[in-house]
Amino acid sequence: MTADRRIAQWQATLDPGVLWPETATAQRLAGYEQILAATGNVLADRPARLDAGTESDGRAMGVAAFLSGMGPLLAWWIEQGRIAAAPRAAAVLAQHLAHSRRRLARTTERLRDVMTALARRGIVPTILKGTYTARRYFVDPATRTGSDADLLVRPDEFPAVAETLAALGLERHTRHTLPHREEWGPPGTGAVQSLELAHEANPWLVDVHQSLDRRYFPGLTAGLGIPDPSSLAPWPSPFGLARVLPQPLLAAHLALNAASDFPDGQLIRTVELVNAVRQDTRSGELRWSDLLDLLRRTGTARFAYPAFAHVEFLVPGIVDPALHRALEHVATPRMRRLVPQYARGLPLHSGRKSVDLHLVWAKGPRQVARKLFDLAYPTGPDISPRVRLRIWRRRLGLLVSGRVGWSRQG
Repeated sequence: MTADRRIAQWQATLDPGVLWPETATAQRLAGYEQILAATGNVLADRPARLDAGTESDGRAMGVAAFLSGMGPLLAWWIEQGRIAAAPRAAAVLAQHLAHSRRRLARTTERLRDVMTALARRGIVPTILKGTYTARRYFVDPATRTGSDADLLVRPDEFPAVAETLAALGLERHTRHTLPHREEWGPPGTGAVQSLELAHEANPWLVDVHQSLDRRYFPGLTAGLGIPDPSSLAPWPSPFGLARVLPQPLLAAHLALNAASDFPDGQLIRTVELVNAVRQDTRSGELRWSDLLDLLRRTGTARFAYPAFAHVEFLVPGIVDPALHRALEHVATPRMRRLVPQYARGLPLHSGRKSVDLHLVWAKGPRQVARKLFDLAYPTGPDISPRVRLRIWRRRLGLLVSGRVGWSRQG
């Protein structure tokens, strides 16, 4: 069965066994427990080890490494002698790093073509997240995995950007509103080559943003807005002249990005945030008080809470206590309760998708009611009556199967 067909089956069932029938869920969870422990130990400069007793155990650990985005970095740590690994684990993870290095070479060339074409039209985009942070906060940029390149441009530049990307032979695959962003890539969606590692030939997209805002659900949009171009920092990137987010805007953006997929956020995003705040607080480029002030001014403190809570879980003592207390204070009660429950969770393996979890971002009766309405009656520009009926059928099937309920425990 192809990877794309497995994904379609998983979307209908939420059963991770559909995606990885060759390994048991218990094996993948055990592999992730080892990955979590090893990551925390390396970041704290303690000895670390990864074991795999059987070939199946090694494969399951590889899946866990892929889902957490950690495969290439774990392999690099093994290369550097920072993790002692059993031969089976080391061999599987080495494949992750090899693919990531080849993928990096390919995507760097593609992005250089995009940036060169934009420069000809006088457009200097802001490069967001992994494309930049991989080169600043990771010794080997191939160890920070990524599936796309995120570019921030001014709203008035959007038409010219679209024309430029189309002239390069790319197609608009998706368009999102409130806030507006578009995903561009080669013609066709591109088949997923592997569900066990970030394959060099897996699809790659250019994700073009108009702002740093995010839509959490209909009626709740929050974020860091549209930065003043004069406040952005120039970066002589490998792709040509670009802009990047300065501190504390960068730390805030990384935290909001890491938290946005709760509870299925990738561990690599937490490591990325650890590296960024550790390096920039030591250099004096980032001050915790400035970061807290920014999160408060933009109303994003509660949305950043899960990320910094996970940073503190992974590397105790790294987060400024005043920041941690302030974020915890404004987080929703559900978030304060659920974050510890999912701290060790492997993405896509929560077992039960709860309504309680869907409400985690909602604060106050109005937002709770709005989210419940959206769950009961999906709306949006792409939701036709036929699509809505399909969504209802899927949700009913998940409810009957027991994979959806009010709470995690049922």
